[in-house]
Amino acid sequence: MPRPEPDRIVTPADLRAALADLLDGRGTLREVADDCGISKTSVAQIRRRERLPHLSTLELIVGRYDGGHTEAWRRAWHRVRKEPRRGLLPLDTIRFEGRADEVAGLRVALLGPELPNIVVDGMPGVGKTALVLRAAHEVAANFPDGCFFVDMRGYAPAAEPRTWYETLGELLPDGAADPAERLAEYRRWLTGHAVLIILDNVRLPEQVALLLARPGRSRVVVTTRHQMPSLDDTWPMTLDCLAPGDSLALLRTIIPADRTVGQDAALERLSALCGGLPLALRILSARLLRRPRWTLEHLVDRMAEERLRLPELDDGVRSVGAAFQLSYRELDDRQQRFFRALGAAPGTDIDPERAAALAGVDVPAAGRLLESLLDCNLVGQLVPGRYRLHDLVGVFAGHKAAAVPAERAPARDRLLAWATRVATERLAGLFTGDRSARDWFILERDNLIASVAAADRWGLHAATAELGAAINRPLIVTGCYEDALLVAGYRAHAARALGDLTAQADARLAAGQAGARLGRRSAALTDCRAALAAYADAGDLAGQGAALKEMGNIHWYRNEYSKALEHYRRALALQRAVGDRVGEATTLSNIGAVHWQRGEPGDALANYDEALRIRRGEGDLVGVAQTLNNIGLACERQGRLDEAGKALREALKLGRALADRAQVCSTLTNLGNVSRRAARYDDGARHLSEAIDLARALKSAVLEAEAWNCLADLRHEQGRPADARSGYETALGLATGVDRFEEAHAHEGLGGVLAAEGSLAEAAERWRTAAAVYERLGALPDLNRVRDLLVPFRKGDKAGPP
Repeated sequence: MPRPEPDRIVTPADLRAALADLLDGRGTLREVADDCGISKTSVAQIRRRERLPHLSTLELIVGRYDGGHTEAWRRAWHRVRKEPRRGLLPLDTIRFEGRADEVAGLRVALLGPELPNIVVDGMPGVGKTALVLRAAHEVAANFPDGCFFVDMRGYAPAAEPRTWYETLGELLPDGAADPAERLAEYRRWLTGHAVLIILDNVRLPEQVALLLARPGRSRVVVTTRHQMPSLDDTWPMTLDCLAPGDSLALLRTIIPADRTVGQDAALERLSALCGGLPLALRILSARLLRRPRWTLEHLVDRMAEERLRLPELDDGVRSVGAAFQLSYRELDDRQQRFFRALGAAPGTDIDPERAAALAGVDVPAAGRLLESLLDCNLVGQLVPGRYRLHDLVGVFAGHKAAAVPAERAPARDRLLAWATRVATERLAGLFTGDRSARDWFILERDNLIASVAAADRWGLHAATAELGAAINRPLIVTGCYEDALLVAGYRAHAARALGDLTAQADARLAAGQAGARLGRRSAALTDCRAALAAYADAGDLAGQGAALKEMGNIHWYRNEYSKALEHYRRALALQRAVGDRVGEATTLSNIGAVHWQRGEPGDALANYDEALRIRRGEGDLVGVAQTLNNIGLACERQGRLDEAGKALREALKLGRALADRAQVCSTLTNLGNVSRRAARYDDGARHLSEAIDLARALKSAVLEAEAWNCLADLRHEQGRPADARSGYETALGLATGVDRFEEAHAHEGLGGVLAAEGSLAEAAERWRTAAAVYERLGALPDLNRVRDLLVPFRKGDKAGPP
């Protein structure tokens, strides 16, 4: 019989006949099967012309019996099947932004020799399929035997997930009926060819475990909402949401430019409300396109109300809420209860301890449940042990929690009770040098503030007052003044609702403390006066002492040293009467600061020494650091630089350990001064530059002005007049209307720069301005120093300044 000619084959019947002819006379079923490495069933079906074999089976047959014409047979198979050799992928999305690193990483994995299987996981709507298709289209030419895409229906709302056997039916439609034989055919096909297979929307590892590729030229990519560590020999990639810049770029790509002109703020808000979730961004953009009369601001307003946010993210075909629901329904009952509990939690992130309080389970169980939600990407992980719900997942969880009020209210109560108890217990260590207390507060601070705000919103007034009081001093000590002021407002509202006069006074005093440090001195003084009156009405002597001390601080900040001293002395008498040793030490230290400012370093040191003794005895390390800083400043003024440096270094070490940023800033400035006076200019500049950075972080114009003035003093001594001038001018801009002393300091320094340049008249004018301020403030040493500079300018004296 003549050899079949594959180039003449046109129809499937032609191919079946040609293959039957090729096998004719080759031996028994067993002999042919053994020769070709295929099953007897396949041989029998081909001889009976029952079906077309899969391409891999055809290649094994013709490779054995017609090896010189394999490519012609392959062309015939494709021709009669009417299937392209490549390009069976869905279209790549045109509007694709960001993900450059992820696409590059996928390309490397798809083309590299390491692992032939890739698992891309991520939360619903994060863009897993779009990412994989973008990379697949870029590398398709490297898979000449085909690129194939199969929807595994893992989260199809009305269909069962596709099994591995059903998937083989998609990939090998003419494969053997027997599962084992079909799987063997599939593996031979992968091994002998260069194909790319994308198994999209996988729910269970068993759907794809048998379909993974062996080392070779073929690759398999799995997309799933679940992490799948049980799939061996796979390269995992967890996809996160888009970065803010990429989210904005995607919105601008979809929304016509004429509708975004001048709308930058609205675009940024819309992007933030979507949390960088591509599905949400695309749905909202499409809604805007279909509503030509809508503005971006209107869409933002519709999204701003939390209860309406998820309904807005539904275009009739795609729905963020529905996508989350499909993941939620896969959770077991215990996981669903836990997820709902997370929906009741205010704050930015959560750890197992906080989650345990919410859910009413023990901490190990909470840790296991969090990890199980991480596996299915309903929570993300910031660092080991800390987790976060995406904003929209949090909204979805909140809806689920609200639907079961019998669970939600107890979860809130447990959380607030836990937060108040743990904050009270742990944060006491913040003032005694307990590093773990500091670290815990840094991690939990935003959650604690959010919990106070939530308690106020929920009308839980007692919890608002108690938790707010527990975190007030830690917020002040760590320099979180804006947060402290915010919490004070919540406390005041709760105290009024409770009718608790003492709690109202406490809240007003807390507002005064925070406001004073933010430079809002008039409002702070009003708050402190109101607190003093309320404490007096309640007969609370300790409260009156605290209010008077804070009023003294405000007068100090305003450079009103006589008034400051008056209030401090009244506070000291009350604190001693009630045995408030910590308050007494604070006030003694403040009295010392007034003496220092008035040029009385001996009296200053006497008060500082007594304050230090009390504070060490009470274990008040925050106070110890503050007093050591003041002692260093007094010693520096007396020229005792070694003693000053020793005290300041100890203060700095304590301040850093306690995370007392304002204290660290002040101490660095004073260390810079000591270094300048000792001609250690590099050390001084380093300390002062750090102080400036820290003052900016604290948003403290007073601390920043002081540091700039001191850095300018140092540059002037170094002979760098341009840098000195710049520093003084910066300090003057910060201090004007805020700190008269530093304002005078800047004028004095600028006078020195001008004098060195020979501009004597301008220098004298600056010094006269500084002298007038120093005189009003009662800063006698500084006044005398400037008067000495002005001596040559007295009436009738023709000489210039020295």
